[in-house]
Amino acid sequence: MIDLQIPEKTVYFIMGQHNTKRNPVVLLEKAIAAGIGIFQYREKGAKHYTYSERLDLAHQLQSVCRKHEIPFIVNDDIALAKELQADGIHLGQDDMPIDEARREVGHHMMIGISTSQVKEAIDAEQLGADYIGVGPIYETTTKKDAKQPIGLNRLRDIRRNVTLPIVAIGGIKVDNASSVFEAGANAIAVITAITHSTNLTKTVQQLRYS
Repeated sequence: MIDLQIPEKTVYFIMGQHNTKRNPVVLLEKAIAAGIGIFQYREKGAKHYTYSERLDLAHQLQSVCRKHEIPFIVNDDIALAKELQADGIHLGQDDMPIDEARREVGHHMMIGISTSQVKEAIDAEQLGADYIGVGPIYETTTKKDAKQPIGLNRLRDIRRNVTLPIVAIGGIKVDNASSVFEAGANAIAVITAITHSTNLTKTVQQLRYS
């Protein structure tokens, strides 16, 4: 039985086909073995893949997550999340409103919301989000439309104003992960820290405990 919670001090791995030249299914298997605690399928290159292609890859990735009993989250594709009966859906500020998403998926799916301001975080909590993504904490090149970094002080402000689990994202690496946890994150979301790693076990352990 998969625990639909954000584990404390966990690594939340985000990946789509466009993020790696390796086989993403094999990479996910290795990342789970290395110690990640939650996975999100995010295909920002979606226009380059048909829905059928995305569904096929997502199903394979979900099967890996289910085998290892870790949550499988779909980014900003509620039709895909519903078809797969995913463990959760993650939405941005400009995506479907939380109340509408809740009507679509019910209460068996987690709903995560991206936030960068204190008010956005408070609103997300009041509207029934299960967790919030907060960032970008540092500069990132992974997301081309990323906002300016909000820094650790904003993360601390958000932590003081909400009780929801916080998944921090944006430019988080081995050398700054501990500062992000200390500022109030329950989990840290990474892409390239894992997709570019040559030693996954060492990388994940350093992200969690450095």
